[in-house]
Formats: sequence, structure tokens, C-alpha cells
Amino acid sequence: MASQLTEDEIDDLLYAARTGDNADLTATLSAIAARIALSPAEILLAARDESKATCLHMATGNGHLGTCPCPHPTPNVREANPPKRNSNPPPFALCRTR
Repeated sequence: MASQLTEDEIDDLLYAARTGDNADLTATLSAIAARIALSPAEILLAARDESKATCLHMATGNGHLGTCPCPHPTPNVREANPPKRNSNPPPFALCRTR
């Protein structure tokens, strides 16, 4: 999948995500999706730099939380991980001074 993207396209996507340029990111994603018939989510996952960072890494690492929508459904954490009733206290609770 990543081999279908050119280095320039990957650089453009990563730069738009890093700078929070939603309009440029959307336009670039649309153009690439039309050319290689992949969904925008697949393209966002495939576009990685040499250290394997994705557009989501670039956007969130620079504070642009709304730039890259999460390509996977996010489970409800409360439902997926219900609290344990008889769990041990957190370690810092044991270190209180009197």
C-alpha cells in the first residue's frame, strides 16, 4: 500500500498534518484517493516517514488534535475496561506520611 504513494505525496501529507493545515490535508487525500483507489483512512495509515511516524503522530504531536480523524473506531474505554472492585490501592497511596 505504501509503495503506491510517492515520496512527495507522503511528505505533503505529513507536512499538512504537522502544521494543522486541514484544507491542504483534505485536498491531498482526495487527490491521492482518486488516483490509487484507497480510502483516506488507508492512505493516512500508509503515509509514514523514515521513523514510521504517521500523519496522526505528526498532527497530535504538534497539538492539532482535530486534524487527523482517528481511522479506527474507538471503543468505549469504560465498557471495555470495567473498574475492579477489590483492586489494590495505587502505590502512591501507600507512601503517605502521618
